[in-house]
Amino acid sequence: MAYIQIHMSNRLYDMRTERTIIDLLESKLYPDICSEPVRWYNNMTDQLKGKDCDLFFDDLTAESVDVKCAHDYVKTDLLECSLPTFAFELSFLSGGSEKQGWLYDTSKETKYYLLSWMWAKKKKDIELEDILKLECCLVERQKILYFLAIRGLYPKNAAEINRKIRRSGRDGQHMSRNIKRDLQDIDMERGFHFYYSKDAKEEKPINVIIYKKHLLELASKTFDLHME
Repeated sequence: MAYIQIHMSNRLYDMRTERTIIDLLESKLYPDICSEPVRWYNNMTDQLKGKDCDLFFDDLTAESVDVKCAHDYVKTDLLECSLPTFAFELSFLSGGSEKQGWLYDTSKETKYYLLSWMWAKKKKDIELEDILKLECCLVERQKILYFLAIRGLYPKNAAEINRKIRRSGRDGQHMSRNIKRDLQDIDMERGFHFYYSKDAKEEKPINVIIYKKHLLELASKTFDLHME
C-alpha cells in the first residue's frame, strides 16, 4: 500500500480504508463465520479485476469476492442505524478523464460483492483498532445487475444517464424521471436513484444508489463482525 499523503485522492483513501477492513475480515471470519480460511488474492492484477478473496461457508463457496464498504458514512454510536443505502459506481474522473466505474465494467471478474457498513471510534483515518463493528452482506454481482435490469436499467442506458448527469453539472441526487422517461420503476420508493458527488470528492463519481433493504433481500449471506 502506497504512503498516504495529506492531499491524497478520495480513491486512495478508500483503498486504505478497505485494506483496514480486509485486515479485520482476515482476523474475524474464520472460524467463527467461514468453514475454511479465507483465500486472498494478493496480486495487483487480480485486484484490478475486482477480486479480493474467496469465501468458504458450510453451504456456499463464494469465489472472486470484491470487498466494498460504505466508509464515507461511518457511525460512531453502536445504537445508531447504518446508512440505508449502498453506492455502485457508474463512472469517475482520473487525470481529468472519465473512467468506467466498477458496476458495469466488463473487465471485472467479480462474482460476489461483500458489502459492509462500519461503526468505529472515529470517522476518518480509521485503523484496525478503531473499528467497533461491521455489518456485512454477501451478494452475487449478477443478482444486482438483474435487480437493475428488471427495473429498466442496462449498461447502455446507464451510460446515457451517466452522460446526462455529468453534463448537467449538478451535484447531488438525480431522479430517473428527470433524466429518462422510459425508465418506469426507478425512484427512491422502488429501489434506487443516482448520485453525482461533484463537489464532495476529487474523482467526482456518479453512482447508482441502491436501498439496503433490497440488497439484504438479494443477499446470499448476512452477518455482523464485532471487535472484542
